[in-house]
Amino acid sequence: MGKHFPGYQKAVEGVKKMDDAQLYEQIDCLFGRENLPTNPTHCDLLEEALFQLDFDFTDHSEDYPRNK
Repeated sequence: MGKHFPGYQKAVEGVKKMDDAQLYEQIDCLFGRENLPTNPTHCDLLEEALFQLDFDFTDHSEDYPRNK
């Protein structure tokens, strides 16, 4: 897995403090609700938000080398 960009840990701490409405907003700002189950619990929302945040803060440059 790639390296995380600066601010990742602080962002994780912030997400862990969010209520359901805030988690929905975070998910919508990142990659959307497509992977949420029907009637998600708070734990489902938190897990998805953290997953999306992890992906968003990961440096994928090693996974997808630039053409020279």
